[in-house]
Amino acid sequence: MFSAETASGSGGLNAARLAADLVDAMEDGRLKLFGQQIHRLGQPWRYSRQVEVLARLSARNGKMIPPGEFISVAERFGIASRLDRWIVRAALEMHGPAMRSGAISLGFNLSAQTLSDPQLWE
Repeated sequence: MFSAETASGSGGLNAARLAADLVDAMEDGRLKLFGQQIHRLGQPWRYSRQVEVLARLSARNGKMIPPGEFISVAERFGIASRLDRWIVRAALEMHGPAMRSGAISLGFNLSAQTLSDPQLWE
């Protein structure tokens, strides 16, 4: 349904559709979280407990859409902060106990919209 061209912002209508689909995906479980292990070079692998949290959008047709195709659209349509909050909330729901125990540390890439929001820190 969506291609790289769709998400690049070249087509306003297609970008608007992708933005609407992203909002729907947050509500219907099609936004999927992945983790990329962060390993400090020179240290044994057993000490790698840091994970960068990444999101992928599952389109209605089942195709996985990487963030490079939907993040700019989220920023353009003012839903990047909503997306960031969804990602953080979902990751903490899944891994909060492991974080509290020190078993894992999660890292998040947050948008400028989120970082500039004074309510974020509450």
